[in-house]
Amino acid sequence: MRWVVSLIGLALLALVCAQATHVGADNTVSKIAFVSTRTGDGDIYVMDADGRNERRLTEGPMIDRDPAWSPDGREIAFGRTHNENDDIFVMDADGTNARRLTEDPARDSHPTWSPDGRRIAFASNRTGNGDIYVMDADGTDVIRLTEGPATDSDPAWSHEGRRIAFARQRDDVTKADIFTIGANGEDPRRLTFGSYRDYEPAWTPGDSALAFTRGRGGDSDIFLIRLRNNDERQLADSRRRDRHPSWGPGGERVAFASNRDGDWEIYLASVYGRGIVRLTENRADDKEPDWWGPH
Repeated sequence: MRWVVSLIGLALLALVCAQATHVGADNTVSKIAFVSTRTGDGDIYVMDADGRNERRLTEGPMIDRDPAWSPDGREIAFGRTHNENDDIFVMDADGTNARRLTEDPARDSHPTWSPDGRRIAFASNRTGNGDIYVMDADGTDVIRLTEGPATDSDPAWSHEGRRIAFARQRDDVTKADIFTIGANGEDPRRLTFGSYRDYEPAWTPGDSALAFTRGRGGDSDIFLIRLRNNDERQLADSRRRDRHPSWGPGGERVAFASNRDGDWEIYLASVYGRGIVRLTENRADDKEPDWWGPH
């Protein structure tokens, strides 16, 4: 009986990985960028969406985080801590040609691309508290979208380009809600109203729903909220912490980070939370996956 269960598990793993590896018309394979501490500091790695062909893109004394693929898959924007300062950088998808986009003594983080690749939204505390900003993809023409006493973070640009989702934290640091705002800074809308910490929103490919992380006490889980009726449901369940959801190109699977097996690793799950597969396995922490795939 044990060997039958093992065979079923291997078959499920093969099926999930085959579904994850989306191949475009030009034979381009979908990929996942992520952050790992396996070399001591945080560096950005990339792998195929089935967990194969891992390769390191950044290295050095800096701490790199928040990787975000450009819509065409040719570049990756990311946050970098260097000389005790946090700024937004961008590099080619092979890790070359890194260049700095922001230069401010404040903390700039969490870049996200507009669907046409011309602009990048990011979070910054350059005015004292956290707000959402937008700039051209070359770092020019910085515009502030949100303002007020709340702390706004984790921007995510919708695929159709009209709205940006983000997390808003008020006085209680243990509580935050998911909002969206027009890409022009108008029409803010609140989506979650609980007594939890909701953050790290990620649009589904069709923009009909958002996955997000919900922190409750010492745990965190991945939830889905449908924009039509604000219906919520949990995607993946564990007694540990699940974070950083990122949708695959077909919208049927989501990548996320979890410490459910001890240290932080990258996993895949179906939209129904079944068929959870572990992609990375090492003693370091692997977090912040961002999934890109050809259309």
